Amino acid sequence: MKMMMYNCENACIELSENIAVLEILPKQIFRNVILDFKEQTFPAREVAVVENNIALNESQLQCLSDFVNPDMFGRQMLTKLYKHLEKELNYKFTDFSILSKAVKELKNGLLKMLADIDIDFDTSEEIDLKDMFSFVGLKPMTGENSFLDMLIQFVNVCAELKLCKAILAVQLKAYLSDDELVTLYRHFLYKGIGLVLLENNHSEKVLQYEQKVFIDNDYSDIIIK
Repeated sequence: MKMMMYNCENACIELSENIAVLEILPKQIFRNVILDFKEQTFPAREVAVVENNIALNESQLQCLSDFVNPDMFGRQMLTKLYKHLEKELNYKFTDFSILSKAVKELKNGLLKMLADIDIDFDTSEEIDLKDMFSFVGLKPMTGENSFLDMLIQFVNVCAELKLCKAILAVQLKAYLSDDELVTLYRHFLYKGIGLVLLENNHSEKVLQYEQKVFIDNDYSDIIIK
């Protein structure tokens, strides 16, 4: 899987081996890169992620930009996770039997608690695992408010559910230390999900796993290996 920049000397970064860092000062190019990940029009404005010579579409790409109020495990993500877990659990007969017994005991307990109320109650015969997951508040652990842990769990969920093949992270370096970034880079590469960082400033420092493309205000392209 490669990231191609068509207006930058056809710069190409292999995302299975490197983390692409785009340091782009011109605002229009900066915006275009974000739009390319969100919309993936053809031909691409500035950048495309290509696998086997075919550009990934918008459903295979994610753009993360709001790190101040992140909602990485919101309702939409949890719904997809619950569906995946329900499918996985249906193949585990022993575990499903244990859960069925526990749900039956819960139903009987609730009916006993409601026995003094002058209303006849009944419960569903079928077990809706998605409702059970929601009932117990099941969600990925993110550590003790660690931003890095939350990002690592997000990568885990994306890899497990095959939600995307590449992620664009906008201004991520403002939130993580160099050591945290390298830890995150290593996890992305291990999980096989491409990572592209988009930054609006330039640093001479190149961290482990990084390969940079720098575009200054004069539109001069500098590729840093």
